[in-house]
Amino acid sequence: TLSLFNATAVYGQVTLNWVTELEYNTVGYNLYRATSPDGEQVKVNSAIIPSLLLMGKTPPFEYLFVDSNILPGVTYFYWLEEIATDGKEFYGPVQVTTPPYGIFLPLMRR
Repeated sequence: TLSLFNATAVYGQVTLNWVTELEYNTVGYNLYRATSPDGEQVKVNSAIIPSLLLMGKTPPFEYLFVDSNILPGVTYFYWLEEIATDGKEFYGPVQVTTPPYGIFLPLMRR
């Protein structure tokens, strides 16, 4: 049971986190990203993110993934795919806009 799925952006990265209260037959997770809600979804993790249940943890299970392959000033949509032994389920999308890069000039005094 998914109880939280959100995304936060800072300069150069988006942090995705999710919490599950129960994982039944869950093998792991994949994350997908697009630049529109109906755009082409691209998988952002290179390997499946394993279930914490399989690693001997106890609920609630808290997951964190950092996506650093992003551009400044862009709105992204993310989906979470849960992979279980009896099928798959998608959650989302969550939406986040990355901050634009700013120009910072040093303060000089004479």
